[in-house]
Amino acid sequence: MIHALGPGLLIYEIQQTSDITYRVYDWGRPQTETRKLHIDKALAVSNPDATASILSAPQMNDGEVKTLTQCQYFKLENNLS
Repeated sequence: MIHALGPGLLIYEIQQTSDITYRVYDWGRPQTETRKLHIDKALAVSNPDATASILSAPQMNDGEVKTLTQCQYFKLENNLS
């Protein structure tokens, strides 16, 4: 999924382990030999129909634990203590 991050966000990027990052934009920095853009490769493997879950921070009391999301492989909890 092509994505970008910005100020004021708390992101949990859950993914399979990979040594590949395709850079399609680098915030105005020039492309260099060690920091290349990979536009064609990124487009070839991106899924334009992919979606992401946007969760709002839950209102919690001190010491309360809330499950934000879970599946058979992991559970993401928010713990206010």
